[in-house]
Amino acid sequence: MAYTPIDNGSFIPGTPGTSTAWDSVITNDGQLYASKPATYALASGTFVVSGSSETIVAYFGLPANYDQQTIQVLFGYNQDGGTATVKLQVTDGSAADAGTTTVTSAFGSGTVSVTPSSTSGSSTPRYGILSLTATAGKFIALGSFLVSLVPTTARAGESPSRYAGVSSTWAATEAPIPSGVVERLRNNPFYVAKDRPSAIYSWLDMSQDPRGGLVYTTETAYQFVVRPFVPRCPPVSKTYRVWAYVERYNTAKASIQIVVGNNLIELADDFGIMTTTFVSTGGAMNASAGLNEIRLKLSSGSGSVALRTLQILEEPS
Repeated sequence: MAYTPIDNGSFIPGTPGTSTAWDSVITNDGQLYASKPATYALASGTFVVSGSSETIVAYFGLPANYDQQTIQVLFGYNQDGGTATVKLQVTDGSAADAGTTTVTSAFGSGTVSVTPSSTSGSSTPRYGILSLTATAGKFIALGSFLVSLVPTTARAGESPSRYAGVSSTWAATEAPIPSGVVERLRNNPFYVAKDRPSAIYSWLDMSQDPRGGLVYTTETAYQFVVRPFVPRCPPVSKTYRVWAYVERYNTAKASIQIVVGNNLIELADDFGIMTTTFVSTGGAMNASAGLNEIRLKLSSGSGSVALRTLQILEEPS
């Protein structure tokens, strides 16, 4: 059964436990948990690897997910060897889980998935590493990929996200309707949403020599990178997380400026994973969208810096 919203006027105080409306509220609660996804990143372009050495092509942030739902990468590919592999690793910087998919057709689509084995990295946040391996002397190329959470049925009892299913016992004949059960049904959707934040913007380039690629610089003044467009945000104050991955050559470090509406966010003088949060209203996020910018500069050291990933993600709160 799919999740079916109930009309606002169909469930009112005094509704009997045996009524269709009450039974549907309980059923919908479980279906919401089992069907609400999250989308973390979308990339399009050329992510290509030649030869039989496993090579990392992308990094991306994976926030929350205390309930350890499966992370999946859906990809489109082509290759000129007999086989090639796509590997996804999910890590918090120490403990890691990995999954691998082997492709044998010349082109097509596929998925690779990982189910985290520990909640320890949920608030870090975790991040994903996507790697490719081709046949010796051949290549594999991804034309696009989508990173998402794949929901499953809730476990028994209370989950780490604080979601707890409501038993169908409460819809049985003559069953009472305790206020605690009503409160649980009211709060469960918030717990699901909090544990499955999505990206409102993502930009990814292939990981490679930081002296090349779409975005790299040796300049010490900010250079325009890309103009991010974000969907219209609700007119409330929310917290967002910026998650970036920067590669460097030699001793270089980077600073990044992100202009989104009336918000100016800076990640200063670092490399590798760079992350911060900011609070904004929907009005401030939506203002002057045509002036949004991402800028990059070499802030210290020598060499060059390259921006490979930038995500703006909802922050659980």
